[in-house]
Amino acid sequence: SEVAGLSRSNSSEKYDALENLNRSFRLNSSVKCCLRVSRIATMFAVVVLCSLFFSMYPDRDNPWKMLAVSPSDSFSMNVTDFRDNALLKLQVAGPFARGLLDPTPQDYILIQVEQSEQPGPRRRRTQQVTHNWTVPLHAERSDQIKISKTFEMLSSDPIIITIQAFLQDNEVVPLSMTHQSLYVTKETQVAIAGVILAGV
Repeated sequence: SEVAGLSRSNSSEKYDALENLNRSFRLNSSVKCCLRVSRIATMFAVVVLCSLFFSMYPDRDNPWKMLAVSPSDSFSMNVTDFRDNALLKLQVAGPFARGLLDPTPQDYILIQVEQSEQPGPRRRRTQQVTHNWTVPLHAERSDQIKISKTFEMLSSDPIIITIQAFLQDNEVVPLSMTHQSLYVTKETQVAIAGVILAGV
């Protein structure tokens, strides 16, 4: 009878140990499942928020504008569809020089981006910003090269873009240009995409 009692006691202890192992395994499985679900929910929320942000503040792409400039005829345009805290991206295509450039080119175009912020309740004086972008021209005027540059602006006030040609001869330079209002820089978009991919 003592042997039977010891056998039943050992069996009971083994059963309790197995039961405890099963409980801890089920608990660990539940914790892992909760962590997995919370991770998926967090990534879904991040994707939804990024999608909403990009839909509220899209990059405005405008059609390309054909134009021509010469030493006696410049080009000027006003950009009025602009919002606060935005970056202005200009893309210009023309017979530009490639590779290493002469620091003092003889033929070039000068692109000037100018904005004046009018006085308001917080500012008594007019604030003005002017960006100058010098682009050397190719001597043969053969290849059409597309270049771009981004400018930081002050506010949603109108922007004046002026293009002048400085040439040795009085010839006409054909160009094409478009502009975009960027609310998130490409570096920020890449960083957000990297965070999403890292989470997945």
